[in-house]
Amino acid sequence: MEKLLTIIVPAYNAQKYLSVNIPFFLTTPLQDLLEIIIIDDGSTDQTKEIAETFVLQYPHIVHIFSKENGGHGSAINIGVRIAQGKYIKVIDADDWIEEKNLTIFLHNLKTATADVILTNYHTVHMQTKKITSYFTKHCLMNKEISIEQFLKFGKKAWACCTFHGICYRRTFYLQVNYKLMEGVFYEDQEYAVIPFIYAKSILPLDLFLYEYIVGNIEQSVSDTNMIKHIDDLKKVFWRIYKIYEKNYDTMTQTVLCYCEYKLSRILFTYYTAMLLRNPDRQQGKKLAAYMKNKLQNKGGRFAHKCFWQYIAIYIFGCFHFSSQILDDLKSTQLYRQIKKLI
Repeated sequence: MEKLLTIIVPAYNAQKYLSVNIPFFLTTPLQDLLEIIIIDDGSTDQTKEIAETFVLQYPHIVHIFSKENGGHGSAINIGVRIAQGKYIKVIDADDWIEEKNLTIFLHNLKTATADVILTNYHTVHMQTKKITSYFTKHCLMNKEISIEQFLKFGKKAWACCTFHGICYRRTFYLQVNYKLMEGVFYEDQEYAVIPFIYAKSILPLDLFLYEYIVGNIEQSVSDTNMIKHIDDLKKVFWRIYKIYEKNYDTMTQTVLCYCEYKLSRILFTYYTAMLLRNPDRQQGKKLAAYMKNKLQNKGGRFAHKCFWQYIAIYIFGCFHFSSQILDDLKSTQLYRQIKKLI
């Protein structure tokens, strides 16, 4: 039987998550249309052994691939290469899916031909249990449209153009022939940009699928880990920027705007990390200024826009805003207006 969907599960020391989250994939009556590939990324705990119990129980669905530790990107690269499904979806080992919606999603895949399928997702805070919804707005839903038509709906329609919202048609992904960076954090930013900009068609579904756990101090997005791995964020930024720069004259204006939006979000994260979250404020100012100057030397409309982004966040830093104050501000109308400007 043809597999409609391959779920790739990168797993590093994920023993406390696999036995809880993998069963979410297996309750659908359409489970025979699923392929689940657990990529054991050199785990030193019982990840491999737990994964093998699922392989024994569901040999026609669950597979395991064990490898030396190479990072999240390397796990995705291998998973894509060995996947057999019509579509591929990456779900981290500590995350899960809406069980009841997986069956609906699989029914949609039967007739889908789009290069990209978007679904809504939730973030679930590990400590507070607060759930935040992210969904596509102001767009033609549940209908395959061209990527140009989709991007013209603007930023509100792009809320789910993320690692958690995107599902790629496998043959399209392979044709792009792009390998994610390996051995670094934040390569999920690449996943939402580089294959995406080459897509011809997209199917936005009004369906919540991915449940993304946040508030875990072990995550790369925590303050401590963000500062620790900030060089990885820079590497990812410049790799995406290089492709943006190389294809500037051949990309349509809508695709250029999408690239610039994604790059500006990464840069926003970098500047806030350096100017507001870094406990060594002097070092943070120095690194942020270096990044700003390097971009200004590049010139162009993106560099101009990002100059004002830098200035705005620098001013916040001068008032000694902490990362907690920034997080509190994110729910205010003032923050939303400032974000539109930068």
